[in-house]
Amino acid sequence: MGRVLAGDTARAASTGEVTALRREARDLQEVVAEQTLLTLRLAVGRISDTLIVAGALGSAWADWDDGVAAYAAGDYATAYREWFPIAERGDAKAQYNLGVIHANGKGVPKNYAKAVKWYRKAAEYGHAGAQFGLGSSYFLGRGVPEDYIKAYMWLSLANGQGHEKAVKGLDVINEKMTPAQLAEAEKLARKWKPK
Repeated sequence: MGRVLAGDTARAASTGEVTALRREARDLQEVVAEQTLLTLRLAVGRISDTLIVAGALGSAWADWDDGVAAYAAGDYATAYREWFPIAERGDAKAQYNLGVIHANGKGVPKNYAKAVKWYRKAAEYGHAGAQFGLGSSYFLGRGVPEDYIKAYMWLSLANGQGHEKAVKGLDVINEKMTPAQLAEAEKLARKWKPK
């Protein structure tokens, strides 16, 4: 039935197949080369954009570093002064740090309401430490009225990002909540989206 091809016919068939495969491989190499070139162009564009932004932010980074150095040296008032303008521009790390400074009264008078203000700003951007700080504030009623539902929501969000202390906070607050409160808190946490 012609299952086996005779010598020349078999060679011609396999030569044709090899030629077709070589053509497909060349076409594939051209596509890969075009995609690689496009990827490189995008990367160079991003690097250029980053360098432009970095130049504009150079002084902000210097302020950040000066704040870190001041805080490490125990000069909390200077750290606060360095981080405040950065926090005002929307930097979540700086906002969180101002919350910590206010909550602990380091370099400024202890003020839980101001701590909550800064924690909330950073928490809304998704900062896990700020989410923990805000949740703890609601749990303890520091700077805000005590609210176990909001406390659980914020602690749950911090826990979802791996904040180590949030698990313990959730365990403690869970014992104080009704099933309806827990359901409401979990619903709020599921619906929450960062800014």
